[in-house]
Amino acid sequence: MAQEGEEDVINLATPSLEPGEDTTGMDDPEAVRLMIHYLYHDDYNVEPKMISKGDGPTATVHEDDRTLSTHAKVYAAAVKYGIAGLQKLAQAYFLGAIAETRRDQYSFDDVAETIRTVYTCCPDYFKDFRQVLSFYVLNRRALVDDDRVMDAIESTKGTWQALLRDANTMLVERPETQKHQENEWASSVGY
Repeated sequence: MAQEGEEDVINLATPSLEPGEDTTGMDDPEAVRLMIHYLYHDDYNVEPKMISKGDGPTATVHEDDRTLSTHAKVYAAAVKYGIAGLQKLAQAYFLGAIAETRRDQYSFDDVAETIRTVYTCCPDYFKDFRQVLSFYVLNRRALVDDDRVMDAIESTKGTWQALLRDANTMLVERPETQKHQENEWASSVGY
């Protein structure tokens, strides 16, 4: 019997990646589901899931907002499977989600998961994500002060240096026309 039948796994070739490249996070089940949806509908939608904590009358229900990390994982899946249109769409949705986030309202778990995805999974492909995420995190003290976000930064080798380098690249080393575009982006998200 084939591996697929024995282990309920299908292995697909990934010609766009270098041999030995870290593909952690590229096959997130939700991202793959959204990728398949995209293949049929040319779009996808991330809907927050309702999470219940506790039982009985003390139970609480809240939204588990994993929007940023989901867009990053969809992008990773699109890179792995060579779906250029989905890469562009996931990047646009990621930037839109950051732009819509109010300065005082974050999902710390989502930001932490996004940092892990963007800084460990195929970093050459995530250059734009890393630059925007660096600028976003370093300009919001509440994110840097949060234990979950700090754990993600500290547990991912080289992330501090990369955050600073990427933020610097975004602000200093870009041509003047791109600086103007970035200033427009920054003002749209409340900087």
